[in-house]
Amino acid sequence: MLTPNYVNLRYWFYPIGNTPAVNVFRDGSYCTVQDDEQQIVRVLFLACGDPRSLLYSVWCQEKHESKDSSLNFDFTCCDMDPAVLARNVVLFSLIADYSEGADLSTHAAAIWNIFYHFYIPQDDLRLLQSQAKKLLEASESSHTWFSSSYGKFIQMMNEDTLLQMREFWTIYAGPTKLADGQTQDRELRVRAAIVTLHKEKIGNNAVVHHGLRSVGVHWAKATQAMPIAFKGFWETGVVGANRRDVDALSNDGKGRVNSMLSTSSAPSKDFAVHYGSDPLLGFHLAEAFDKETGSKELVHGMVRLAKSQFRSWCLSLASQIASDRVQIRLFCGEAVRFCHELRSRHYPAGSINEISRLYASPWRPNPLVLDERAESSGSKLFDVIDTSNLIDHVGLLNVLPAVSSLLRRAMTSVLYTESLLLASDDITSSLRGLLCSDITTTALILGLAPMGHLVGFTTDAVGCEATLLELSLSSRAPGHLQQYRMRIPWRIPNSGDIEALRMQETRPHDNLLVKFDANELANHFFKMYLEMFSSEDLKLASGMGLASLVREIKTPLAKDLRYYTRLSLVVLLHLAKMNISTDWPKCVELLLEKVESDRNLIVGTNSLQELYLHLHLFGIWQNPSLSRCPREIVSPYGEIRQPSHDKGMLAQEELPSVLYVALVVPRKKLEVFTNKPPDVVGTPGLHCSLIHHDLQFDNSFFATQSYFGRLISTSDDRSTCEVKEDSHGWSGSADLIVTCPVPAYMLLLGPRDGLHFSLNVNSTPSTSQFVSQLGLRMVVFGCGLDNKRLWVLRDAPGLNNGQSSSHNIEQTLPTKPAGVTHVSLNAESEAKTAQIHTSIPKESPEGKLLAGGAKVDVTQCSPCTLRLTISNETARLLVYQFPVDGSQNKIRVARKSSWVEVQATFAPALTSSGYNGNPFPVLHNGSHPITWSMPYVNLTGLPNIPINESDQWLTVHMGMALSQRERDLVDGQGISRPANGLLDLKESLNLIFQSFAGRNPKCGPMRCFLLQPKDRAGGVDGLLFASATLHDHDAGSILLDAYIVQLTQSRVKDVLPALSGLTKTNPLTILVSEEESVLWKNLTPALAERCRFTWSHKASCEYRRTGRVPLSTAYGEASLCSCGEGQASETFPSRKEYRPFMKYATRIAISPISAVNYIEKFLSEKMKRDTEALSTSVGRQPASSGSRSGLSTTTPTCQHCGRTSGNLKACARCQAVRYCNHECQKAAWKAHKKICGTN
Repeated sequence: MLTPNYVNLRYWFYPIGNTPAVNVFRDGSYCTVQDDEQQIVRVLFLACGDPRSLLYSVWCQEKHESKDSSLNFDFTCCDMDPAVLARNVVLFSLIADYSEGADLSTHAAAIWNIFYHFYIPQDDLRLLQSQAKKLLEASESSHTWFSSSYGKFIQMMNEDTLLQMREFWTIYAGPTKLADGQTQDRELRVRAAIVTLHKEKIGNNAVVHHGLRSVGVHWAKATQAMPIAFKGFWETGVVGANRRDVDALSNDGKGRVNSMLSTSSAPSKDFAVHYGSDPLLGFHLAEAFDKETGSKELVHGMVRLAKSQFRSWCLSLASQIASDRVQIRLFCGEAVRFCHELRSRHYPAGSINEISRLYASPWRPNPLVLDERAESSGSKLFDVIDTSNLIDHVGLLNVLPAVSSLLRRAMTSVLYTESLLLASDDITSSLRGLLCSDITTTALILGLAPMGHLVGFTTDAVGCEATLLELSLSSRAPGHLQQYRMRIPWRIPNSGDIEALRMQETRPHDNLLVKFDANELANHFFKMYLEMFSSEDLKLASGMGLASLVREIKTPLAKDLRYYTRLSLVVLLHLAKMNISTDWPKCVELLLEKVESDRNLIVGTNSLQELYLHLHLFGIWQNPSLSRCPREIVSPYGEIRQPSHDKGMLAQEELPSVLYVALVVPRKKLEVFTNKPPDVVGTPGLHCSLIHHDLQFDNSFFATQSYFGRLISTSDDRSTCEVKEDSHGWSGSADLIVTCPVPAYMLLLGPRDGLHFSLNVNSTPSTSQFVSQLGLRMVVFGCGLDNKRLWVLRDAPGLNNGQSSSHNIEQTLPTKPAGVTHVSLNAESEAKTAQIHTSIPKESPEGKLLAGGAKVDVTQCSPCTLRLTISNETARLLVYQFPVDGSQNKIRVARKSSWVEVQATFAPALTSSGYNGNPFPVLHNGSHPITWSMPYVNLTGLPNIPINESDQWLTVHMGMALSQRERDLVDGQGISRPANGLLDLKESLNLIFQSFAGRNPKCGPMRCFLLQPKDRAGGVDGLLFASATLHDHDAGSILLDAYIVQLTQSRVKDVLPALSGLTKTNPLTILVSEEESVLWKNLTPALAERCRFTWSHKASCEYRRTGRVPLSTAYGEASLCSCGEGQASETFPSRKEYRPFMKYATRIAISPISAVNYIEKFLSEKMKRDTEALSTSVGRQPASSGSRSGLSTTTPTCQHCGRTSGNLKACARCQAVRYCNHECQKAAWKAHKKICGTN
């Protein structure tokens, strides 16, 4: 009921993932907490699809763990398609049955075939049938399942989930031989369906780009091979049409149709796999393209690689199952409703009304009920929540309120959202458009913020996605949504601030609230309301609106989809009321005044009664018409009828304030949809309308539930009923039942025969086709109270045990806060500033100092905290829930009243404060450091990249890390550009990666780099030793396996002889600005911590002793602790001049640092037009070897022509390079100006 009700006659089966598997532990959530003396990490997968990410995450974590690790996994997986879950359980059970490594390796090929191929050999079919029979035997009842070997690690969260999966296991266990005529007919029908679908939807000339994501940095090399593999899969039925599997089918009489893929959740259970499916898309295939070869050989290489990864992932899960360290809980149903049910278990006092979670799924009458045995962890919060691309189907503002309160409040906890649909032509406005709000304001209300909005960078190769978008636009089909992948991690905004965390540790019971002005907050939610329901905007009738309509029809965007009902807005308000403070009665009254007086939304007034209803049920607003007995209400619309004038439920003297209406729509009336091809019908939305012809009111209800079947009365007055479902749905013969809650008093107004309740089609550009058949109001079917097709019920149909409570919830507000942050919104409803009001006891030393006129000062302590000092003698820490800029604070002091108020400006990404001072925080949780914004990687599990010096992909990839703004700074402003430490750092990283690969025109492949501050002539702060470039599968990018040696002032004396020898290798000097030098100091602890899996911090660790990470950002001082020095040195470069430094070296994992796609633009208009520009090298050119390094320099060389003879003169500005003459200097200036310093 929370999401709109849509007709969908075209069912697609998605048994296979269409994006590469993700490691949900990459952002640190596997740094576990103690829980009942066990280390358990809890993960919630929503719209989980196939289990590739579960398998891959377990494999990654197993690679990361030490042998004595006691980490347990608890996965909760939710998907609305029982066919998907049934397949997954078959896979899990096969892995468990062959958990011994040798057995699983033997059966790995058969398991691969069963899970991914359209056609399989007879032996594999027999294995599938045997496994399905085992599952059927184990699942005869919930009790037998829990008692079985599978029930020990796979738990069904309700009996309905188990029953739905049994339907598919029964089909999988079907007859082996084709002698059965029905089986043979099905075989022929499935094969024909696959051929037809391929011909109609794909054809011979299809251009397929979405698979390029799976090849990471080599996407440009895969533009031919990936379409060949895709086409081969659909033509032969085996992945990539690889020779071995095709030959195996040929030798087995073309094999048999695989029921694991041919059986779908369509009413007929027929083949319905989506035409874009390709098993290869779920794997990481970049290394298959490391070497140049033909397209066919590349395809077979991709298949071999995917099979190898699948086998390794399965072996890891088998090991965990055998060790009793994994629990997998399954729920079949709609994800948002499921989350609200889990939320009600954890927050019973503040749970939302049952209306949001009455039924488990749309288009089914099954109530949402959880089994207490399987749901034992339901009261627990999750360390990781992954929502897949759920927001593409139900909208971000339906997902975030449902999941945000299920995330454990910890520094390592993370929520992932992902979208695959292009939300806006301007990518930078995509997230704001999806939120219908300012990002900072939403973050304060939710208590969660997108990481890119906080730190302004990512290690993901998001720039490549912008390129793929431009490639795919040329083949975009009119009327189809365009793909653009945007995966976002969300965290608690101040959880990366160590000072804020320490404050919370020392005062764990303090409840810090965000408080808004009621007027400003009402204005904010009203603007959200207008955006959420912008499709109802009256301006669409204008000329400008007409252009928008044409665009929506020809090139639709995700923002054009109608995701929300008034119930969506109410659930969002409910969450806000739990999280933030304001004068809520005033705020809601002001909001309703704005909604009631609005004339922009055409049908806004028609939905007022639905809005009032849900506000009342959720305890947000007391509706006078719903707060008392319906028969006592005096309405301006007319008189309330007496019981003697009514029938059935309405004839009762005592009535609840909210009743349910169920309309039984004749099957014949649905021919307006079913008599047309599904592609023509599309997905029209439906709503209910309650009108009174005499009183002339018309009220719309969009939060409805529909299903096929018949109602069976369980009471004499038809006030309660059961539902007999027709599981064939649109393909069946039963009528359609549509139900929704309505205010009881509206059913009692005026003459009984004047009321009319109907099912209507929503008005959109695409539904105008129905006007000619249904009329302007597009009524599918309607009738009055005396028609037996209209039921008035006490509860929702089939829910007669109080599950559909019509009573409002008295919302429990948070306990009285110890401190309040007052947030101010500007005229655009953007959160810009916040004030903290601090009362100081008058008789305290502070109070006396304040009254005596002592000076009050405020300084920035950390990204989210300010230090308030009085007379430099006492200090208080002010904790904000979002990063702030302390340099722009305003102080108000009331000496007589004894309080101080400090106003600070919020500091999101790309500002001068907040996390921008250190976007790479490393936090100490008492036992070990945790990197907060740098994803974890295991270098030993990543493939090495053999880089060809003539290969262009590295240059393109590094260049795509820059935003358009940064590229303009690099290309256009030269030495006059403003200080920008992060951009300087990106240029240095580009130089390091390019030089290591041998793509630096000034030198050969480099292994050693000197970090030299520009203002420290003769001084080097650190040495970098690079050993290998690796694929970073998680990020779709690359990594540099490297080591850092800190040249502290005390250490330089010890290594001086070794430094002299190092100069003979001509190390490359990286000249760094002052701002960049500080960033390197902040970055290196994160780079070391993210790959620390083979050594532990010592009891004497400097981090623990000082409580600081980094230890220092000053020149000549250590930023890293010494615990990692000399550890994990197996890949340290072997050159003899490097060996003396090995014992001082700490291993680090260096990633290219990219701009964030929802914060900054990547491609300029020129780059979009000129694809050649994508290959342009972006970044600084190298300085000469040994210059200003503090080491004895090599023979002076002209920076331009390379000559060593003559009287070479140094650059007047930087003194770092030399030239033969003015002509050489002038010729080299274009490149040199980008690094030339002014000091």
